[in-house]
Amino acid sequence: MKQYNLKEQIEAVFKKIPFVQIFRIIIFMFASVTMFFYFFSFIGILTGIGFLLISRDKGWKVNGAVLAFCTALSTWVANTGIELAPLKLAAATGPPLLILYVILKFTLKELKKKKKLPIFVQKLKDIRWKPFARRIAIIIVIILPIYMWESVSMDYGVLFNNSPQILWVNVPTTVSRGEDFKITVQAWDPYERLSALYKGTVSFDIESYDLATLEPAGSPEAMLPGPYTFTGQKRGSSMAYAIKDGRDNGKKTFTASIQTPGIHYIKVTDSQSKKTYYSNPVVVGGYAEDKYRIYWGDIHNHSKLSDGSGSLDHNYYYGREIARLDFMAVTDHAEILMWQPGVFDQIEKKVNMLNDPGNFVAFQGVEWTQVADGHYTMIFSGDKLLKHVNYLNTPKPYDLWKRLDEFTENTGTSALALPHHSTKKEYIQDWTYVNPKYVKIAEVASTHGNFLFEPWHELNYEGSVNPPLCPQNGTSIIDAILMGHRLGLYASSDTHDGFPGHTLSHTKAYMGHQRPFTIWNARNEKPYAGGLTAVYAAALTREEIFNGLHSQRIYASNDYGRPYLDIIINGTKFIDSNQLTLETAQAARTLEIIFAQDGAYTPQKFQEPVNAKNWHIDWNANIEILKNGKLWQSVSISGPVAKIIITDDEEITGAEYGFDKCIKIGGSYYINIYSDQPVNPEDLNTKGEDFYIIRTVSAQGR
Repeated sequence: MKQYNLKEQIEAVFKKIPFVQIFRIIIFMFASVTMFFYFFSFIGILTGIGFLLISRDKGWKVNGAVLAFCTALSTWVANTGIELAPLKLAAATGPPLLILYVILKFTLKELKKKKKLPIFVQKLKDIRWKPFARRIAIIIVIILPIYMWESVSMDYGVLFNNSPQILWVNVPTTVSRGEDFKITVQAWDPYERLSALYKGTVSFDIESYDLATLEPAGSPEAMLPGPYTFTGQKRGSSMAYAIKDGRDNGKKTFTASIQTPGIHYIKVTDSQSKKTYYSNPVVVGGYAEDKYRIYWGDIHNHSKLSDGSGSLDHNYYYGREIARLDFMAVTDHAEILMWQPGVFDQIEKKVNMLNDPGNFVAFQGVEWTQVADGHYTMIFSGDKLLKHVNYLNTPKPYDLWKRLDEFTENTGTSALALPHHSTKKEYIQDWTYVNPKYVKIAEVASTHGNFLFEPWHELNYEGSVNPPLCPQNGTSIIDAILMGHRLGLYASSDTHDGFPGHTLSHTKAYMGHQRPFTIWNARNEKPYAGGLTAVYAAALTREEIFNGLHSQRIYASNDYGRPYLDIIINGTKFIDSNQLTLETAQAARTLEIIFAQDGAYTPQKFQEPVNAKNWHIDWNANIEILKNGKLWQSVSISGPVAKIIITDDEEITGAEYGFDKCIKIGGSYYINIYSDQPVNPEDLNTKGEDFYIIRTVSAQGR
């Protein structure tokens, strides 16, 4: 009697139905697209392995094996070339191989019909594998793609290690005498995430310095919190801040006040590590009467609406409550937003809801992403968002300026266009297109690196990702200033991992299994800690923060550190005017720099997991004065606070970009090979003005 086989009967039926083949093709095509899905490329790998194991059609078995390998290859290459564009790396590996395979398969099929198969192909088809060898080959075909994916997509420390390693202590930078302010204490795990496991006891102390002399102050009058024991979990969490069960979960906010004027540090001693941690400096003065306070923010970020991670709600919550920002903007790519009907209106409405004057400022923002001439992030002073602007309908910077003119005139709001990662080879900034009406400040640091000088310059201590193969004039912010552009310096995270104000992409927590999830290959090429911007403003409102940015009353930090900086030249503070006019070019300039360092842990590029045992405070630093784009003075300091007074009696000469840096093509001069606008080198100068940039560099890299 013939044995009845249900599986064979079902397959026999389905073989007669054409849509089964179509269904296979649809699944195969979708799985092929997942090559670009970052961590979720495992969908393509598992689909390919599924075809290999389940299909009884030899052709589809091979199709599955090729799909799994090509998907794994794209994932592996995109993650190992970490300082290059991962999306391009993914596109340049697996997809071409898969397309080549499909072409070759159809070619051989046609040759077979015509009985013109090459001899070596026929010999390959005639090979008869022994059962054992066949099993070994199948195992290899299965294991290799999985191993390639796992080796770059999984980190088991990130997945399971949420142990507390270090404390972060945050306070406002400026408060009035006797005013209540918040002290936020966070316990961080090896990847700078909140540690849900932390159950240590913290105690508080204060270290103070006289505001006039910066000498240590004896016993300031202050109301500090008493000792406190954190409540935590039995199990860790990679998103401890999302746990809402009444426990601390690695974060606690306290209230304090200080009556004595000065520069103060809140010191927190941890019972577990036995270490004492310093806050950022808090400057206590008459800020109830004075005009400006310092507020910290991050105005360049991306959510899952474009190529980032997390919703708008998640990003703004994290920025406000966890990174302890005063202001921020999510600036998603318009070129991705344009494919989502109604999304611009949704963003506009949501950001207006999240804006909380007096407590937290949320700016309307969007990014124009044009490759040839550079990227511009835009933020706006009001409650309206510039919509439906992208490089397809607004192809050149001068088209963008027209759109901004129309928008600001029609809405009555102001706009800032913010150039960023100016030295990256893929997106080199063409400074010849700058419109000074909108381009007031430039991004000097982000997760992409540092852009004050081009990456090869000896004064660029950090470098940047994906630089040109050799030094290139006319790309850095210094070169832009030498060309005559008056630019203030700001820093942002440009985060794509859902953590504005404190991006984690410089640690292994950029991994795809780190929540919030994303399908974009956009957070694994950013090995630097994202920066922040300090704004001197009269109030924590959109209007006042925007005015501070627009007026260049700002300074930048290359990570989440929040030092205090004040610059005075001949009695004029830079927050009152960043331009000083003297009677003669020979008049002396006395520079007074007041600086207080942040005592927080300093993150590193490609950071290894944090270990509290290896951490200690190092106050050694250099205060550098850059004059006309060159290092003029460097003063070493060894304590948390410093005051530097230096007189410059050299004649004011101005500075220039000049003929030497330009290139000549076909009788015309250009600032570099990437620019398409001819220039007159005689016009590229500071119009006889000298300029100073104050830069502080700590021993640990802040």
